[in-house]
Amino acid sequence: MSRVIFTASLTDPTVAVHLESFKSSGGNISGLVQNLLKTYFEGGRELGGGSGIRYKLIEERLNSLVHEADTLRAELERYKRHVTEEETKRGEDTEALRVALEKMFDDVLAMGVRSWLRENRFTGQTPAMVVRKRINIVAQKTGSSYPEVAAALLAMLPEMQQFNINEV
Repeated sequence: MSRVIFTASLTDPTVAVHLESFKSSGGNISGLVQNLLKTYFEGGRELGGGSGIRYKLIEERLNSLVHEADTLRAELERYKRHVTEEETKRGEDTEALRVALEKMFDDVLAMGVRSWLRENRFTGQTPAMVVRKRINIVAQKTGSSYPEVAAALLAMLPEMQQFNINEV
Protein backbone atom coordinates (compact mmCIF):
# COMPACT_ATOMS: atom_id res chain seq x y z
CA MET A 1 0.00 0.00 0.00
CA SER A 2 1.38 3.37 -0.95
CA ARG A 3 1.63 6.19 1.47
CA VAL A 4 -0.14 9.46 0.64
CA ILE A 5 0.60 12.63 2.56
CA PHE A 6 -1.94 15.43 2.95
CA THR A 7 -1.74 18.68 4.85
CA ALA A 8 -4.74 20.23 6.57
CA SER A 9 -5.36 23.61 8.18
CA LEU A 10 -7.46 23.81 11.31
CA THR A 11 -9.55 26.94 11.57
CA ASP A 12 -11.41 25.88 14.70
CA PRO A 13 -9.16 26.43 17.75
CA THR A 14 -11.10 23.92 19.88
CA VAL A 15 -10.31 21.14 17.41
CA ALA A 16 -6.63 22.11 17.58
CA VAL A 17 -6.73 21.93 21.39
CA HIS A 18 -8.35 18.50 21.25
CA LEU A 19 -5.78 17.24 18.76
CA GLU A 20 -2.89 18.58 20.84
CA SER A 21 -4.32 16.89 23.93
CA PHE A 22 -4.83 13.65 21.99
CA LYS A 23 -1.25 13.74 20.65
CA SER A 24 0.30 14.62 24.04
CA SER A 25 -1.44 11.64 25.65
CA GLY A 26 0.20 9.32 23.13
CA GLY A 27 -2.48 9.31 20.46
CA ASN A 28 -1.70 8.70 16.78
CA ILE A 29 -3.20 11.59 14.80
CA SER A 30 -2.62 9.88 11.43
CA GLY A 31 -4.41 6.77 12.68
CA LEU A 32 -7.26 8.88 14.07
CA VAL A 33 -7.73 10.77 10.80
CA GLN A 34 -7.53 7.54 8.81
CA ASN A 35 -10.19 5.87 11.00
CA LEU A 36 -12.46 8.91 10.85
CA LEU A 37 -12.18 9.17 7.07
CA LYS A 38 -12.66 5.43 6.59
CA THR A 39 -15.76 5.52 8.77
CA TYR A 40 -17.01 8.60 6.93
CA PHE A 41 -16.51 7.19 3.45
CA GLU A 42 -17.09 3.48 4.00
CA GLY A 43 -18.86 3.01 7.31
CA GLY A 44 -21.91 5.03 6.46
CA ARG A 45 -22.92 3.34 3.22
CA GLU A 46 -25.75 1.40 4.81
CA LEU A 47 -26.95 4.61 6.44
CA GLY A 48 -26.46 6.84 3.44
CA GLY A 49 -23.33 8.94 3.04
CA GLY A 50 -21.46 10.51 5.93
CA SER A 51 -23.85 9.50 8.67
CA GLY A 52 -21.56 6.57 9.47
CA ILE A 53 -19.54 8.75 11.82
CA ARG A 54 -22.65 9.85 13.67
CA TYR A 55 -23.84 6.26 13.84
CA LYS A 56 -20.45 5.12 15.14
CA LEU A 57 -20.39 7.86 17.79
CA ILE A 58 -23.90 6.99 18.96
CA GLU A 59 -23.01 3.30 19.06
CA GLU A 60 -19.84 3.98 21.08
CA ARG A 61 -21.76 6.21 23.49
CA LEU A 62 -24.45 3.56 23.89
CA ASN A 63 -21.83 0.89 24.59
CA SER A 64 -20.24 3.20 27.15
CA LEU A 65 -23.60 3.80 28.84
CA VAL A 66 -24.38 0.08 28.88
CA HIS A 67 -21.00 -0.59 30.51
CA GLU A 68 -21.64 2.17 33.06
CA ALA A 69 -25.12 0.79 33.78
CA ASP A 70 -23.66 -2.69 34.33
CA THR A 71 -21.04 -1.24 36.68
CA LEU A 72 -23.70 0.69 38.61
CA ARG A 73 -25.94 -2.38 38.77
CA ALA A 74 -23.09 -4.43 40.26
CA GLU A 75 -22.34 -1.66 42.76
CA LEU A 76 -26.01 -1.45 43.72
CA GLU A 77 -26.14 -5.22 44.27
CA ARG A 78 -23.06 -5.03 46.52
CA TYR A 79 -24.70 -2.21 48.47
CA LYS A 80 -27.96 -4.18 48.82
CA ARG A 81 -26.04 -7.21 50.11
CA HIS A 82 -24.19 -5.00 52.59
CA VAL A 83 -27.44 -3.44 53.84
CA THR A 84 -29.06 -6.87 54.15
CA GLU A 85 -26.07 -8.18 56.10
CA GLU A 86 -26.18 -5.13 58.39
CA GLU A 87 -29.91 -5.57 58.99
CA THR A 88 -29.39 -9.26 59.73
CA LYS A 89 -26.60 -8.46 62.18
CA ARG A 90 -28.70 -5.73 63.80
CA GLY A 91 -31.56 -8.22 64.15
CA GLU A 92 -29.23 -10.79 65.70
CA ASP A 93 -27.84 -8.15 68.08
CA THR A 94 -31.37 -7.10 69.04
CA GLU A 95 -32.33 -10.72 69.66
CA ALA A 96 -29.18 -11.30 71.75
CA LEU A 97 -29.99 -8.18 73.78
CA ARG A 98 -33.58 -9.32 74.32
CA VAL A 99 -32.44 -12.77 75.48
CA ALA A 100 -29.83 -11.27 77.83
CA LEU A 101 -32.41 -8.91 79.32
CA GLU A 102 -34.89 -11.76 79.80
CA LYS A 103 -32.23 -13.78 81.64
CA MET A 104 -31.07 -10.84 83.77
CA PHE A 105 -34.60 -9.75 84.68
CA ASP A 106 -36.23 -13.20 84.75
CA ASP A 107 -37.27 -12.67 88.38
CA VAL A 108 -38.99 -9.37 87.52
CA LEU A 109 -40.66 -10.89 84.46
CA ALA A 110 -41.87 -13.86 86.50
CA MET A 111 -43.21 -11.86 89.49
CA GLY A 112 -44.08 -8.54 87.97
CA VAL A 113 -42.49 -5.26 89.04
CA ARG A 114 -44.66 -4.73 92.17
CA SER A 115 -44.04 -8.20 93.56
CA TRP A 116 -40.33 -7.91 92.77
CA LEU A 117 -40.19 -4.62 94.69
CA ARG A 118 -41.85 -6.25 97.74
CA GLU A 119 -39.46 -9.21 97.60
CA ASN A 120 -36.33 -7.06 97.33
CA ARG A 121 -37.10 -4.19 99.70
CA PHE A 122 -34.66 -5.37 102.39
CA THR A 123 -31.57 -6.03 100.23
CA GLY A 124 -29.77 -2.83 101.21
CA GLN A 125 -29.89 -1.38 97.69
CA THR A 126 -32.56 0.75 96.11
CA PRO A 127 -34.46 -0.84 93.24
CA ALA A 128 -32.99 1.81 90.91
CA MET A 129 -29.45 0.75 91.91
CA VAL A 130 -30.26 -2.91 91.27
CA VAL A 131 -31.82 -2.16 87.88
CA ARG A 132 -28.93 0.10 86.79
CA LYS A 133 -26.38 -2.50 87.87
CA ARG A 134 -28.18 -5.17 85.86
CA ILE A 135 -28.38 -2.87 82.83
CA ASN A 136 -24.62 -2.32 83.04
CA ILE A 137 -24.00 -6.07 83.21
CA VAL A 138 -26.19 -6.70 80.14
CA ALA A 139 -24.47 -3.85 78.29
CA GLN A 140 -21.06 -5.39 78.98
CA LYS A 141 -22.16 -8.90 77.98
CA THR A 142 -23.80 -7.84 74.73
CA GLY A 143 -21.44 -5.04 73.75
CA SER A 144 -24.36 -2.62 73.68
CA SER A 145 -24.38 0.83 75.18
CA TYR A 146 -26.17 1.61 78.44
CA PRO A 147 -28.83 3.76 76.66
CA GLU A 148 -29.53 0.95 74.15
CA VAL A 149 -30.01 -1.58 76.93
CA ALA A 150 -32.12 0.84 78.98
CA ALA A 151 -34.35 1.55 75.96
CA ALA A 152 -34.76 -2.18 75.28
CA LEU A 153 -35.62 -2.81 78.93
CA LEU A 154 -38.22 -0.02 78.89
CA ALA A 155 -39.73 -1.53 75.76
CA MET A 156 -39.91 -4.88 77.55
CA LEU A 157 -40.96 -3.55 80.98
CA PRO A 158 -42.40 -0.02 80.73
CA GLU A 159 -42.96 -0.03 84.52
CA MET A 160 -39.19 0.31 84.97
CA GLN A 161 -39.47 3.96 83.93
CA GLN A 162 -40.24 4.80 87.58
CA PHE A 163 -36.58 4.07 88.44
CA ASN A 164 -35.22 6.72 86.04
CA ILE A 165 -32.97 4.17 84.38
CA ASN A 166 -32.10 6.55 81.55
CA GLU A 167 -29.93 8.44 84.02
CA VAL A 168 -26.60 6.68 84.35
